[in-house]
Amino acid sequence: MKKPVLSRVVQEQARVRTPLGQSIEAGVDPAKVISFASAWADHESPALLMAKYAEICADRKLFHSSGGYTEPLGDMACREALAEFERREMGVDVSAENVAVGLGSTQILHNALVALCDPGEDVVLFDPTYANYYIQMVFALTDPCLVKEAGVTRSVPGAEVAYLPVLDVEQWRYMPEPSKALARLEELCKVHNPRMLLFQSPDNPTGQVVKDKFVGGALELCEERGMFLVINMAYEAQLFGDAPKYYSLSPEEHPSLVTIHPNNVFGHSLGRRFGWLVGSKEVVEAVGKVQHATALCPDALHQMAMTSYLRASVPDGSLRKYLSESRELTRKAADAAAEAIDKHLGMRHLKPDGGIYTVMDVGMDSEQFVADALRNASVLFAPGKAFGNTLERAVRVSYGPFVNDHAKLEEGFERLGKHLSKKGK
Repeated sequence: MKKPVLSRVVQEQARVRTPLGQSIEAGVDPAKVISFASAWADHESPALLMAKYAEICADRKLFHSSGGYTEPLGDMACREALAEFERREMGVDVSAENVAVGLGSTQILHNALVALCDPGEDVVLFDPTYANYYIQMVFALTDPCLVKEAGVTRSVPGAEVAYLPVLDVEQWRYMPEPSKALARLEELCKVHNPRMLLFQSPDNPTGQVVKDKFVGGALELCEERGMFLVINMAYEAQLFGDAPKYYSLSPEEHPSLVTIHPNNVFGHSLGRRFGWLVGSKEVVEAVGKVQHATALCPDALHQMAMTSYLRASVPDGSLRKYLSESRELTRKAADAAAEAIDKHLGMRHLKPDGGIYTVMDVGMDSEQFVADALRNASVLFAPGKAFGNTLERAVRVSYGPFVNDHAKLEEGFERLGKHLSKKGK
Protein backbone atom coordinates (compact mmCIF):
# COMPACT_ATOMS: atom_id res chain seq x y z
CA MET A 1 0.00 0.00 0.00
CA LYS A 2 1.39 3.39 -1.00
CA LYS A 3 1.18 5.95 1.78
CA PRO A 4 -0.19 9.33 0.64
CA VAL A 5 2.18 12.25 1.05
CA LEU A 6 1.34 15.51 2.77
CA SER A 7 1.70 18.77 0.87
CA ARG A 8 5.19 20.26 0.49
CA VAL A 9 4.12 23.40 2.32
CA VAL A 10 2.96 21.46 5.40
CA GLN A 11 6.07 19.27 5.38
CA GLU A 12 8.26 22.38 5.42
CA GLN A 13 6.31 24.09 8.20
CA ALA A 14 6.32 20.89 10.29
CA ARG A 15 10.04 21.50 10.88
CA VAL A 16 9.32 24.72 12.79
CA ARG A 17 9.69 24.21 16.56
CA THR A 18 7.38 25.66 19.19
CA PRO A 19 8.64 27.25 22.44
CA LEU A 20 7.31 24.24 24.38
CA GLY A 21 9.19 21.93 22.03
CA GLN A 22 12.37 23.95 22.53
CA SER A 23 11.99 23.66 26.31
CA ILE A 24 11.64 19.88 26.16
CA GLU A 25 14.57 19.53 23.73
CA ALA A 26 16.74 21.60 26.07
CA GLY A 27 15.94 19.29 28.96
CA VAL A 28 14.12 22.04 30.86
CA ASP A 29 10.90 21.50 32.78
CA PRO A 30 8.37 23.79 31.03
CA ALA A 31 6.67 24.41 34.39
CA LYS A 32 9.85 26.08 35.70
CA VAL A 33 10.36 28.32 32.68
CA ILE A 34 9.64 32.04 32.89
CA SER A 35 8.53 32.80 29.36
CA PHE A 36 8.89 36.18 27.70
CA ALA A 37 8.06 34.46 24.40
CA SER A 38 4.31 34.24 24.93
CA ALA A 39 1.79 36.31 22.97
CA TRP A 40 -0.55 36.28 25.96
CA ALA A 41 -1.65 39.29 28.02
CA ASP A 42 -2.97 38.33 31.44
CA HIS A 43 -5.89 40.77 31.64
CA GLU A 44 -9.19 39.60 33.07
CA SER A 45 -12.06 39.51 30.58
CA PRO A 46 -14.81 42.09 31.24
CA ALA A 47 -17.32 40.80 33.80
CA LEU A 48 -20.15 42.06 31.60
CA LEU A 49 -18.92 40.01 28.64
CA MET A 50 -18.80 36.88 30.81
CA ALA A 51 -22.36 37.66 31.95
CA LYS A 52 -23.53 37.90 28.33
CA TYR A 53 -22.16 34.43 27.60
CA ALA A 54 -23.86 33.14 30.75
CA GLU A 55 -27.19 34.65 29.67
CA ILE A 56 -27.03 32.87 26.33
CA CYS A 57 -26.03 29.54 27.86
CA ALA A 58 -28.79 29.78 30.49
CA ASP A 59 -31.53 30.51 27.96
CA ARG A 60 -32.54 27.40 26.04
CA LYS A 61 -33.83 29.33 23.00
CA LEU A 62 -30.81 31.62 22.81
CA PHE A 63 -28.39 28.74 23.18
CA HIS A 64 -30.26 26.85 20.47
CA SER A 65 -29.95 29.89 18.19
CA SER A 66 -26.20 30.03 18.81
CA GLY A 67 -25.86 26.68 17.07
CA GLY A 68 -27.21 28.00 13.77
CA TYR A 69 -25.42 29.48 10.79
CA THR A 70 -25.08 33.21 10.26
CA GLU A 71 -24.27 34.91 6.97
CA PRO A 72 -20.68 34.34 5.75
CA LEU A 73 -19.80 37.94 6.64
CA GLY A 74 -21.41 37.59 10.06
CA ASP A 75 -24.79 38.39 11.54
CA MET A 76 -25.95 41.87 10.52
CA ALA A 77 -26.72 42.81 14.13
CA CYS A 78 -23.12 42.02 15.09
CA ARG A 79 -21.74 43.97 12.14
CA GLU A 80 -23.90 46.95 13.09
CA ALA A 81 -22.71 46.79 16.71
CA LEU A 82 -19.08 46.70 15.57
CA ALA A 83 -19.64 49.60 13.17
CA GLU A 84 -21.21 51.62 15.99
CA PHE A 85 -18.23 50.80 18.18
CA GLU A 86 -15.81 51.90 15.45
CA ARG A 87 -17.70 55.18 15.00
CA ARG A 88 -18.12 56.09 18.68
CA GLU A 89 -14.92 54.77 20.24
CA MET A 90 -12.39 54.81 17.41
CA GLY A 91 -13.68 57.73 15.33
CA VAL A 92 -13.93 55.76 12.07
CA ASP A 93 -16.78 56.66 9.70
CA VAL A 94 -18.07 53.19 8.74
CA SER A 95 -21.33 51.32 8.32
CA ALA A 96 -22.16 47.66 8.87
CA GLU A 97 -21.47 47.07 5.16
CA ASN A 98 -17.83 48.00 5.79
CA VAL A 99 -17.43 45.24 8.41
CA ALA A 100 -16.68 41.53 7.92
CA VAL A 101 -16.69 39.30 11.01
CA GLY A 102 -14.30 36.35 11.15
CA LEU A 103 -12.81 33.63 13.34
CA GLY A 104 -10.06 35.87 14.68
CA SER A 105 -7.59 38.10 12.86
CA THR A 106 -5.42 35.27 11.52
CA GLN A 107 -8.29 33.57 9.73
CA ILE A 108 -9.77 36.78 8.38
CA LEU A 109 -6.35 37.98 7.17
CA HIS A 110 -5.92 34.69 5.32
CA ASN A 111 -9.27 35.29 3.63
CA ALA A 112 -8.23 38.85 2.80
CA LEU A 113 -4.98 37.62 1.21
CA VAL A 114 -6.93 35.21 -0.97
CA ALA A 115 -9.54 37.85 -1.82
CA LEU A 116 -7.14 40.69 -2.60
CA CYS A 117 -4.09 38.94 -4.10
CA ASP A 118 -3.59 36.37 -6.83
CA PRO A 119 -0.95 33.63 -6.50
CA GLY A 120 2.27 35.07 -7.84
CA GLU A 121 1.61 38.66 -6.78
CA ASP A 122 4.19 40.13 -4.43
CA VAL A 123 3.59 41.61 -0.99
CA VAL A 124 5.67 44.11 1.01
CA LEU A 125 6.26 43.46 4.71
CA PHE A 126 8.29 45.38 7.26
CA ASP A 127 11.56 44.05 8.65
CA PRO A 128 10.99 43.29 11.47
CA THR A 129 7.35 42.27 11.45
CA TYR A 130 4.95 39.72 12.95
CA ALA A 131 6.46 36.29 12.30
CA ASN A 132 3.16 34.68 11.34
CA TYR A 133 2.72 36.91 8.28
CA TYR A 134 5.33 35.07 6.23
CA ILE A 135 3.78 31.70 7.08
CA GLN A 136 0.39 33.03 6.03
CA MET A 137 1.90 34.17 2.73
CA VAL A 138 3.29 30.67 2.22
CA PHE A 139 -0.10 29.04 2.64
CA ALA A 140 -2.15 31.70 0.84
CA LEU A 141 0.10 32.84 -2.00
CA THR A 142 3.59 31.49 -2.48
CA ASP A 143 3.22 27.80 -3.23
CA PRO A 144 3.41 27.25 -7.02
CA CYS A 145 0.17 25.85 -8.39
CA LEU A 146 -1.39 24.85 -11.68
CA VAL A 147 -4.40 26.64 -13.09
CA LYS A 148 -6.53 25.20 -15.86
CA GLU A 149 -8.05 27.85 -18.07
CA ALA A 150 -9.87 27.14 -21.32
CA GLY A 151 -8.30 23.70 -21.47
CA VAL A 152 -4.76 25.07 -21.18
CA THR A 153 -2.60 24.37 -18.11
CA ARG A 154 -0.24 27.17 -17.15
CA SER A 155 2.13 27.55 -14.24
CA VAL A 156 1.59 30.35 -11.74
CA PRO A 157 4.92 31.22 -10.08
CA GLY A 158 5.14 31.73 -6.34
CA ALA A 159 4.92 35.25 -4.99
CA GLU A 160 7.84 37.06 -3.42
CA VAL A 161 7.79 38.87 -0.11
CA ALA A 162 9.72 42.15 -0.34
CA TYR A 163 11.00 43.41 3.02
CA LEU A 164 11.23 47.07 3.99
CA PRO A 165 13.77 47.58 6.83
CA VAL A 166 12.27 49.85 9.50
CA LEU A 167 14.69 49.33 12.41
CA ASP A 168 18.00 51.20 12.42
CA VAL A 169 20.15 48.64 14.24
CA GLU A 170 23.08 51.06 14.62
CA GLN A 171 21.03 53.71 16.42
CA TRP A 172 18.54 51.13 17.75
CA ARG A 173 15.65 53.34 16.60
CA TYR A 174 12.43 52.46 14.80
CA MET A 175 11.90 54.26 11.50
CA PRO A 176 13.94 57.32 12.53
CA GLU A 177 13.43 58.96 9.12
CA PRO A 178 9.99 58.22 7.62
CA SER A 179 10.87 60.01 4.37
CA LYS A 180 13.76 57.59 3.74
CA ALA A 181 11.49 54.62 4.49
CA LEU A 182 8.97 55.99 1.99
CA ALA A 183 11.67 56.38 -0.66
CA ARG A 184 12.77 52.78 -0.08
CA LEU A 185 9.14 51.62 -0.31
CA GLU A 186 8.78 53.38 -3.64
CA GLU A 187 11.90 51.60 -4.93
CA LEU A 188 10.50 48.23 -3.81
CA CYS A 189 7.24 48.98 -5.58
CA LYS A 190 9.04 49.74 -8.84
CA VAL A 191 10.97 46.47 -8.66
CA HIS A 192 8.27 44.12 -7.35
CA ASN A 193 5.01 45.79 -8.43
CA PRO A 194 3.41 44.43 -5.23
CA ARG A 195 -0.27 43.97 -4.63
CA MET A 196 -0.21 44.79 -0.93
CA LEU A 197 1.69 46.47 1.89
CA LEU A 198 0.95 44.79 5.23
CA PHE A 199 2.06 45.86 8.70
CA GLN A 200 0.91 46.15 12.32
CA SER A 201 0.69 49.27 14.48
CA PRO A 202 1.58 49.15 17.36
CA ASP A 203 4.00 46.66 15.93
CA ASN A 204 4.70 43.10 16.94
CA PRO A 205 7.59 42.58 17.82
CA THR A 206 8.80 46.13 18.58
CA GLY A 207 5.81 47.78 20.27
CA GLN A 208 6.28 50.83 18.03
CA VAL A 209 3.54 52.90 16.39
CA VAL A 210 4.15 53.55 12.69
CA LYS A 211 4.33 57.30 12.14
CA ASP A 212 1.58 59.29 10.42
CA LYS A 213 4.04 60.75 7.92
CA PHE A 214 4.98 57.30 6.64
CA VAL A 215 1.43 55.93 6.56
CA GLY A 216 0.08 59.02 4.79
CA GLY A 217 2.75 58.74 2.11
CA ALA A 218 2.36 54.96 1.83
CA LEU A 219 -1.41 55.26 1.42
CA GLU A 220 -0.95 57.87 -1.30
CA LEU A 221 1.52 55.56 -3.06
CA CYS A 222 -0.87 52.61 -2.78
CA GLU A 223 -3.71 54.66 -4.23
CA GLU A 224 -1.52 55.75 -7.14
CA ARG A 225 -0.44 52.18 -7.91
CA GLY A 226 -3.70 50.35 -7.21
CA MET A 227 -2.28 48.54 -4.16
CA PHE A 228 -3.91 47.60 -0.89
CA LEU A 229 -2.59 48.97 2.40
CA VAL A 230 -3.53 46.48 5.14
CA ILE A 231 -2.96 47.46 8.78
CA ASN A 232 -3.38 45.00 11.63
CA MET A 233 -4.81 46.99 14.56
CA ALA A 234 -4.26 44.24 17.13
CA TYR A 235 -3.17 46.64 19.87
CA GLU A 236 -5.07 49.79 18.88
CA ALA A 237 -6.68 49.95 22.34
CA GLN A 238 -3.32 49.58 24.11
CA LEU A 239 -1.67 52.77 22.91
CA PHE A 240 0.28 54.53 25.65
CA GLY A 241 -0.05 57.90 23.89
CA ASP A 242 -2.31 59.65 21.39
CA ALA A 243 -3.72 57.67 18.47
CA PRO A 244 -2.20 58.39 15.05
CA LYS A 245 -4.45 60.15 12.53
CA TYR A 246 -4.67 57.13 10.22
CA TYR A 247 -6.55 55.17 12.90
CA SER A 248 -9.67 57.16 12.02
CA LEU A 249 -9.48 57.04 8.21
CA SER A 250 -12.60 55.78 6.43
CA PRO A 251 -12.27 52.91 3.92
CA GLU A 252 -15.01 54.49 1.82
CA GLU A 253 -12.83 57.58 1.34
CA HIS A 254 -9.71 55.42 0.95
CA PRO A 255 -10.69 52.13 -0.76
CA SER A 256 -7.06 50.98 -0.75
CA LEU A 257 -7.14 50.87 3.06
CA VAL A 258 -8.08 47.66 4.90
CA THR A 259 -7.80 47.21 8.67
CA ILE A 260 -7.79 43.99 10.70
CA HIS A 261 -9.12 43.92 14.28
CA PRO A 262 -8.57 40.99 16.67
CA ASN A 263 -10.61 40.73 19.86
CA ASN A 264 -7.61 40.10 22.09
CA VAL A 265 -7.87 43.51 23.79
CA PHE A 266 -11.54 44.50 23.68
CA GLY A 267 -12.75 41.31 25.36
CA HIS A 268 -9.53 39.44 26.16
CA SER A 269 -10.71 36.73 23.79
CA LEU A 270 -7.54 35.29 22.28
CA GLY A 271 -8.81 31.71 22.46
CA ARG A 272 -12.43 32.66 21.83
CA ARG A 273 -11.70 33.24 18.17
CA PHE A 274 -13.43 36.41 17.02
CA GLY A 275 -12.24 39.37 14.98
CA TRP A 276 -13.31 41.69 12.21
CA LEU A 277 -12.10 43.43 9.08
CA VAL A 278 -12.96 46.98 8.02
CA GLY A 279 -12.76 47.87 4.35
CA SER A 280 -14.65 49.23 1.39
CA LYS A 281 -17.94 47.51 0.55
CA GLU A 282 -16.25 45.85 -2.45
CA VAL A 283 -13.44 44.46 -0.29
CA VAL A 284 -15.86 43.22 2.38
CA GLU A 285 -18.02 41.43 -0.19
CA ALA A 286 -14.92 39.77 -1.68
CA VAL A 287 -13.79 38.57 1.75
CA GLY A 288 -17.28 37.17 2.31
CA LYS A 289 -17.00 35.01 -0.81
CA VAL A 290 -13.71 33.54 0.42
CA GLN A 291 -15.07 33.07 3.92
CA HIS A 292 -18.01 31.10 2.57
CA ALA A 293 -15.51 28.60 1.17
CA THR A 294 -13.14 28.50 4.16
CA ALA A 295 -15.39 28.71 7.22
CA LEU A 296 -19.01 29.03 6.01
CA CYS A 297 -19.59 31.62 8.73
CA PRO A 298 -18.09 33.08 11.92
CA ASP A 299 -18.91 31.54 15.29
CA ALA A 300 -22.53 32.41 16.14
CA LEU A 301 -22.15 32.18 19.94
CA HIS A 302 -19.29 34.68 20.01
CA GLN A 303 -21.21 37.02 17.72
CA MET A 304 -24.29 36.92 19.93
CA ALA A 305 -22.27 37.58 23.09
CA MET A 306 -20.23 40.41 21.53
CA THR A 307 -23.32 42.04 20.03
CA SER A 308 -25.09 42.09 23.38
CA TYR A 309 -21.92 43.22 25.16
CA LEU A 310 -21.18 46.09 22.78
CA ARG A 311 -24.79 47.29 22.81
CA ALA A 312 -24.53 47.64 26.60
CA SER A 313 -20.89 48.59 27.21
CA VAL A 314 -20.44 51.27 24.54
CA PRO A 315 -23.38 53.50 25.60
CA ASP A 316 -22.79 53.14 29.34
CA GLY A 317 -19.04 53.75 29.07
CA SER A 318 -18.01 50.49 30.73
CA LEU A 319 -16.03 49.32 27.69
CA ARG A 320 -14.06 52.55 27.65
CA LYS A 321 -13.37 52.16 31.39
CA TYR A 322 -12.25 48.54 30.90
CA LEU A 323 -9.90 49.51 28.08
CA SER A 324 -8.45 52.37 30.12
CA GLU A 325 -7.74 50.09 33.08
CA SER A 326 -6.24 47.37 30.85
CA ARG A 327 -4.08 49.94 29.09
CA GLU A 328 -2.73 51.23 32.39
CA LEU A 329 -1.88 47.70 33.56
CA THR A 330 -0.03 47.10 30.30
CA ARG A 331 1.86 50.40 30.49
CA LYS A 332 3.03 49.62 34.02
CA ALA A 333 4.23 46.18 32.89
CA ALA A 334 6.12 47.81 30.02
CA ASP A 335 7.80 50.19 32.47
CA ALA A 336 8.64 47.30 34.83
CA ALA A 337 10.22 45.35 31.96
CA ALA A 338 12.33 48.34 30.92
CA GLU A 339 13.53 48.88 34.49
CA ALA A 340 14.37 45.18 34.92
CA ILE A 341 16.31 45.05 31.65
CA ASP A 342 18.32 48.13 32.64
CA LYS A 343 18.93 46.83 36.16
CA HIS A 344 19.89 43.22 35.44
CA LEU A 345 21.12 43.18 31.83
CA GLY A 346 22.04 46.68 30.69
CA MET A 347 21.06 45.82 27.11
CA ARG A 348 19.61 48.20 24.53
CA HIS A 349 15.86 47.98 24.09
CA LEU A 350 13.05 50.01 22.54
CA LYS A 351 10.56 51.97 24.64
CA PRO A 352 7.15 50.62 23.54
CA ASP A 353 4.46 52.98 22.22
CA GLY A 354 1.84 50.36 23.02
CA GLY A 355 1.01 46.67 22.86
CA ILE A 356 2.71 43.95 24.89
CA TYR A 357 6.17 43.66 23.30
CA THR A 358 9.56 45.25 22.96
CA VAL A 359 12.83 44.08 21.42
CA MET A 360 16.22 43.80 23.12
CA ASP A 361 19.69 43.86 21.55
CA VAL A 362 21.55 40.80 22.89
CA GLY A 363 24.73 41.34 20.87
CA MET A 364 24.92 37.81 19.47
CA ASP A 365 23.01 35.33 17.32
CA SER A 366 19.46 35.40 18.65
CA GLU A 367 18.84 31.65 18.40
CA GLN A 368 22.05 30.86 20.28
CA PHE A 369 21.17 33.40 22.96
CA VAL A 370 17.66 31.98 23.37
CA ALA A 371 18.97 28.42 23.63
CA ASP A 372 21.56 29.43 26.24
CA ALA A 373 19.07 31.44 28.32
CA LEU A 374 16.59 28.59 28.26
CA ARG A 375 19.06 25.84 29.13
CA ASN A 376 20.95 27.70 31.85
CA ALA A 377 18.48 30.19 33.32
CA SER A 378 15.09 28.62 32.45
CA VAL A 379 14.09 31.89 30.79
CA LEU A 380 12.57 31.87 27.31
CA PHE A 381 12.48 34.59 24.66
CA ALA A 382 11.37 34.64 21.03
CA PRO A 383 14.48 34.78 18.80
CA GLY A 384 14.60 37.93 16.71
CA LYS A 385 15.44 36.01 13.54
CA ALA A 386 11.82 34.89 13.38
CA PHE A 387 10.76 38.50 12.81
CA GLY A 388 13.34 39.62 10.27
CA ASN A 389 17.01 40.04 9.45
CA THR A 390 17.25 43.30 11.40
CA LEU A 391 16.72 41.31 14.62
CA GLU A 392 19.33 38.61 14.01
CA ARG A 393 21.12 39.76 17.17
CA ALA A 394 18.04 40.59 19.22
CA VAL A 395 15.10 38.94 20.96
CA ARG A 396 11.44 39.82 21.38
CA VAL A 397 10.38 40.42 24.97
CA SER A 398 6.72 39.94 25.87
CA TYR A 399 5.69 41.59 29.13
CA GLY A 400 1.99 40.85 28.53
CA PRO A 401 1.92 37.69 30.69
CA PHE A 402 3.16 39.72 33.67
CA VAL A 403 0.67 42.60 33.83
CA ASN A 404 -0.46 41.22 37.20
CA ASP A 405 2.87 39.75 38.33
CA HIS A 406 5.78 42.18 38.17
CA ALA A 407 7.70 40.06 40.68
CA LYS A 408 7.80 37.12 38.26
CA LEU A 409 8.90 39.48 35.48
CA GLU A 410 11.72 40.78 37.68
CA GLU A 411 12.72 37.23 38.62
CA GLY A 412 13.11 36.26 34.98
CA PHE A 413 15.53 39.08 34.16
CA GLU A 414 17.36 38.60 37.47
CA ARG A 415 17.89 34.89 36.69
CA LEU A 416 19.25 35.72 33.27
CA GLY A 417 21.46 38.51 34.60
CA LYS A 418 23.08 36.20 37.15
CA HIS A 419 23.73 33.56 34.48
CA LEU A 420 25.29 36.06 32.08
CA SER A 421 27.44 37.49 34.89
CA LYS A 422 28.83 34.02 35.57
CA LYS A 423 29.69 33.71 31.89
CA GLY A 424 31.50 37.05 32.03
CA LYS A 425 29.09 38.77 29.69
